[in-house]
Amino acid sequence: MNKYLLIALLSMAALVSCLVLKHERDGLIGSLEASNARVAQLESDATSAALALQARDALDKKQYEEMTNAKNENEGLRAQLSAGTKRLLVRANCPKQLPTVAGTTSVDDGAEPALTAAAGQDYLRLREQIIVTEAQLAGLKEYIRQVVQVVK
Repeated sequence: MNKYLLIALLSMAALVSCLVLKHERDGLIGSLEASNARVAQLESDATSAALALQARDALDKKQYEEMTNAKNENEGLRAQLSAGTKRLLVRANCPKQLPTVAGTTSVDDGAEPALTAAAGQDYLRLREQIIVTEAQLAGLKEYIRQVVQVVK
């Protein structure tokens, strides 16, 4: 009977060991599946981030080229104004000034209204700042439309 009891105890120990090993194996398989799912999610996130970066870079390149072209056009206008081949159209009203002192009459309004050199440079500087600001705003709008909205 001692012999049968020993065999029964060893069989029970083997059965418990098998059950423990199966439970640990199932836990490891679950952990492996969760890890694989996390890796797949991270790979998907990395792919979408790479696509977003490519879209951003393409958009930056396009906007930079447009802004450079506009700046070059402005510089061309500046050169043409300096050379005198182009003029700025100024819509101005010059009110007639009454002479403060009675004296001989003269014609004060014989010349066309024109900008001073400093005002012309200010105009070109403002025009360039407007070009840069509009390009930046357009770039940000496109970035939101193409990159941010797509990533979400």
